[in-house]
Amino acid sequence: MKQDYEREDEQFIKEANEYKKETRGSIYSNIFVKGEEMLFDKFIFEEDRIEVYLPVDFIDIPEPIKKYKYPSEGRPKYIKTHRLGGVDFGLNPLPLEGTDAMTKEVGEQMYQITKNYKPYDLFLDKESNINENTNKLVFWFDFITRGIDAMIYNFMGVTSVAGKQLNFVFNCNAEEKDIWKPIAKEVFMSIKTYE
Repeated sequence: MKQDYEREDEQFIKEANEYKKETRGSIYSNIFVKGEEMLFDKFIFEEDRIEVYLPVDFIDIPEPIKKYKYPSEGRPKYIKTHRLGGVDFGLNPLPLEGTDAMTKEVGEQMYQITKNYKPYDLFLDKESNINENTNKLVFWFDFITRGIDAMIYNFMGVTSVAGKQLNFVFNCNAEEKDIWKPIAKEVFMSIKTYE
């Protein structure tokens, strides 16, 4: 009889903690990530020309950490990170024409370069479609790569905004991919010209 209660207790605890493995809500209202409410707000950049919704409690990544995590000189110009690290959103304006044709070309090039540079990584999805919020073409893909001490989930995209191309990057621990992928995609789709 005692074993039945223990199994029921274990099952109850397991079910009670399931909410910590999911995301509910929207970045435009209340969103719950791993059971905790996370607030998002507009982040305006590039001389007040571009806006994107990002978590309000994320901070600008400190410069030494930025250079360590993103050693390439082509690192994103703007990187917001969770205050404890492990989750980053990056934005990088590119000096390229802001047309749908250029978005498609740049997106395909980014995908091929990444795939050629990291042939052993696990590539997941690749999409190109019209963003309903902006009527602009978006191109994105995601993949899992090996980090220094963990597997990393990456979401990369490009779209045209304010007359130029904008590169978007997101990464987190691969174990949290299912939690963060819908958020990363919604943040990417929130990018638009500031009005």
